[in-house]
Amino acid sequence: MADELQIIVELLLKYLSGQPLEEAEKLLLQAWLDESPDNALLLEQMQTEEWMQERLSQISKVDKEKIWAPVATYLEEQKAPPVRKISRWKYVAAAAILCAIAGGIFVLTRPHKAPATTMPQVYVKPAPHNRAVLTLADGSAIILNKVKDGELAKQGNAQVMKQGGKLLYVLNPMLGQSSASELSNGAEMSVGAAQKTVTNKLTVAKSGMYELQLPDSTLVWMNSASSLEYPAVFTGKYRDVALYGEAYFEVTKKRDHPFRVFIKDVTVTAIGTAFNIRCYNSEHSVRTTLANGGVSVRKGDKIVVLKPGQQARVDSGAKDIQVISDANVDGALSWKNGYFHFDDMDIPSAVYELARWYDKDVHIEKVLPQGPLSLGNIQRSLPLKDVLENLQRNDLHFKLDNKTIIVTP
Repeated sequence: MADELQIIVELLLKYLSGQPLEEAEKLLLQAWLDESPDNALLLEQMQTEEWMQERLSQISKVDKEKIWAPVATYLEEQKAPPVRKISRWKYVAAAAILCAIAGGIFVLTRPHKAPATTMPQVYVKPAPHNRAVLTLADGSAIILNKVKDGELAKQGNAQVMKQGGKLLYVLNPMLGQSSASELSNGAEMSVGAAQKTVTNKLTVAKSGMYELQLPDSTLVWMNSASSLEYPAVFTGKYRDVALYGEAYFEVTKKRDHPFRVFIKDVTVTAIGTAFNIRCYNSEHSVRTTLANGGVSVRKGDKIVVLKPGQQARVDSGAKDIQVISDANVDGALSWKNGYFHFDDMDIPSAVYELARWYDKDVHIEKVLPQGPLSLGNIQRSLPLKDVLENLQRNDLHFKLDNKTIIVTP
């Protein structure tokens, strides 16, 4: 509960200060507003001086200057644009009210700005892993870490279930014309011309991971700051999904119905196999690493077929597909097993990996040393300061400034 309250407090403060919200943040805030009419009313009233002044007088015991100090620092550090003309006292009131709602969680737990010499004292743990938002076909959103196990919705021929921190799609013949056995056995993937494709989207927040079982029993593990679009029921010849970010797939074998992953301008096709795909905006390549089975990787008219232990790399702007025969499969899958593995990453990619996991921003000063980091596996459960200490060396330095990791040579 404390983690959820802290997230909502931070989102409300960010919204009130006029900062743009990321897509996942918009969904989280909207879901909170939809939970109760009181929440929507609270946000509306917080932007009126009369109501806020009245509430501020009710909590007069709160040290308003003490509350304002970290809020002012927060706004200054975030360089919030003056989108809304909210006076200083309103920020104080907003912080006081929010802190009253959340039991003072934000002010008491938010780390203060630390000088560069005290970077090791900053203690930042990753947030709980199972943080994700499910967007249904009608556009409604479900915050998965805020709902109990059980049925969440009905989508097409499928029941959407949450079970032990995992999202499952269970085919139910009573919800449509096709039988579950036809679909699960792959004998007849088409459910008729009248069947409309129902598309869902799973968005994993920063600091999060999530496991998904698709309607064909394919398993997907999604890394932080990733999203996957997929049909609630696969129809037609192909089982198509669209990925942003990173995910590991264990595809259920259906020889007559290939499984295809679309990511940027690359298509990865499998029948029954296990593989990892990675592509973030901070990186300029799509990497497909094959654990077992076989996949084809296509870009334009170029296509390669991978064998287990190989990796296909498609760089932005490149016409050819590079195949690495002796790929480090364990390293590529380390995130799924609870580790960072930076041996195959350049320094900026490694820092952005940390930023996604610990929910930070990145600022790189000057030109950094070339080449990958060689540190083996580092536990993702460690505080950020410990990880940065492992990465720091004579030609590479880190500093934490509130929400930002600053990197200098």
